[in-house]
Amino acid sequence: MERDIRQYLTEAKERQDSGALQSAYRLLENVAVVGTSGRTPRIAPELYVVCAEAALQLGCLEISTACLKMYFEGNPPDNQFLCRAYLCRGQLKSPPATGSVGDFEEAVLCFLKAIEISKHEPRYFFLAFNASVLYLQTVRPLLQPGRCRHLVPSLRQVVQSLDEVADQDHSWRAELMMHLIKCLVDAGEMEDAASFAKVTEEFMKSHVPHLYPRLFTLLVQHKLTERDVLIELSRQWTTLAVIYRIQEFNNKLEEMNEVEPTKEEPEQIFRLLMDCTEASAAAVDSSPPQSPTPIQPADRSVAPSDPNKCPS
Repeated sequence: MERDIRQYLTEAKERQDSGALQSAYRLLENVAVVGTSGRTPRIAPELYVVCAEAALQLGCLEISTACLKMYFEGNPPDNQFLCRAYLCRGQLKSPPATGSVGDFEEAVLCFLKAIEISKHEPRYFFLAFNASVLYLQTVRPLLQPGRCRHLVPSLRQVVQSLDEVADQDHSWRAELMMHLIKCLVDAGEMEDAASFAKVTEEFMKSHVPHLYPRLFTLLVQHKLTERDVLIELSRQWTTLAVIYRIQEFNNKLEEMNEVEPTKEEPEQIFRLLMDCTEASAAAVDSSPPQSPTPIQPADRSVAPSDPNKCPS
């Protein structure tokens, strides 16, 4: 019977065949019924997870939910299939974008459980990354002022876990770290935001310096570093000088009732932009012919319906 189930599931995934999925599910359901009668079914428990994943991919949510229910009733051990089961359940529990903050809690908890299990076994580290991707896809509707403050505990745990497993996708980790800074600011935890911004700054300068201007924007916008330090940094790179001027200008606009921006400020920003453009053009003209910049490693993000995909 197990061989038949595996064959049906292979057909369901490769051919997107809902009929084969139904056949596999009926066999799994029969095995579960036999198991309750006292006889020991000879079937690998992970087949329930594989069937749940295939059902999710095909949009058969009821089958996916039922398979996960049967799997969890067997008190499965901590392994990659338990991680995958939580990832699958998290996607099933994901609310619509218009859902309340509370509606997201169950899905978030599933992803955090998957991360907690996966980070204790090097073979499962890739699932920690996959869980972080699904987590962010799910909570993205909450990443807005007034709502993202509620993500501080969970997002902090995701960021720390990827650090613990030393995930090598530094760009992705930097992205999550910048989101956490915004969440801390939204929560009014300015000291923690400033402290974590320093940690993020060191990380980005070491691993992804090309993304540093985005962090610098946050530093200026939310005043997370002393003004003298920001000014000194802006003098080291024209791009940072432009960002500093623009953000300072925006900050003054937000405080319009207190400080009226001078007309010279937009002119200074424009001149800096022109200097930056001319410098870039000169660099291109003076550079010898060269091969195109190597393409960065492929995006490791996993499709919502494929939580067990191992990143390349």
